[in-house]
Amino acid sequence: MAILHDPKHSFNLELYEKATKKAFAFLEENLSAFPAQELRIIEIPHYQEDFYNFPNTIAISEKEGWYASTANLKEQAYIYQTVVAQICKQWLYANLKIANVQGASMLKTALPEAIALQFLKKELSKEAVELIFEAKNGQYIKGANVASNKEPALLYADDTDYLEVNKGAIEMYNLINEVGAKPFYQILKTWLSEEPTQYKTFLSFFERIKSKLSSETITKFEK
Repeated sequence: MAILHDPKHSFNLELYEKATKKAFAFLEENLSAFPAQELRIIEIPHYQEDFYNFPNTIAISEKEGWYASTANLKEQAYIYQTVVAQICKQWLYANLKIANVQGASMLKTALPEAIALQFLKKELSKEAVELIFEAKNGQYIKGANVASNKEPALLYADDTDYLEVNKGAIEMYNLINEVGAKPFYQILKTWLSEEPTQYKTFLSFFERIKSKLSSETITKFEK
């Protein structure tokens, strides 16, 4: 791995490195190895997007933790969550062809966020997950309060900027817990291996796991 950063922002490099190495091990244990020989993490100026990915590279805005104090669990959890979610997104993009239909962002955004939350629970604590939940719920409520359009069901979420990354990630995390992390990862790997050249939809994946979910969980995704 390589971390490219402003020399003045070296405060949290060890935390970024630790999170990345642990994420590689987590992926290899539960899904498969990270799909590249090297990962580059790049600090970018505050006026660009907060995060974006391109092959083997994660770009993270300077305001997203590079020079934050990480003495408290909340800040540690945030860096772990944001870095690992982007790493999981790299893994998914390499292993999954996502159809450009409604629900695509539940695969592109909510799923890697939820897997990162599972990682957070394992590597830090349930308390760390609750802290991220608190932040995501706040962002979701803020976005929902100013949204001009009716919110779509999660099953058909379609690049609603406040929805998939917040409410979608939380509900996906809860879904993984309901199925069981190990069985969920196995189902995901099997689904990905079937017709790997075909574009896939979140609806197809949801139908695969629906029989393992409570009616309450199903309703949260369908209504």
